[in-house]
Amino acid sequence: MNLEKYTERARGFVQSAQSLALREGHQQFTPEHVLKVLLDRAQPQIASVESIWKSADWLEREQFDLMGVQFEGHPDLRRIMMPDDWVGNPLRKDYAEQPQWHNITTTRDNSLEGYVRLDELKKKAAEAAAAAAPKKEVLR
Repeated sequence: MNLEKYTERARGFVQSAQSLALREGHQQFTPEHVLKVLLDRAQPQIASVESIWKSADWLEREQFDLMGVQFEGHPDLRRIMMPDDWVGNPLRKDYAEQPQWHNITTTRDNSLEGYVRLDELKKKAAEAAAAAAPKKEVLR
């Protein structure tokens, strides 16, 4: 089933999870097996698979923290990366970054301010080396 059309819908988004390796009898599921689920953008909820795959505990907590997906039946659904009192879910497209958190600025006027392009740095170093090199006289 092709779910690409669901990713373009304005009202929903696709939650995807990969099972890295699951052995059941002699079968092995590899990363090519991907589960995609269409969730409501306003209230993304889905049943937890933590009782089946214990490693899903951390993966579901990460999705809860960064995307706001509520996993029903998860035994310990709490933030894993962001502080407990952080407002919003940073990886959502509709996330509005807060200007401050505990009087710490979270935004900059120019996100590239203070960075120097590597090619400009190399060019300046080459110019400085050429200027410092002794001049060679050409005799005719």
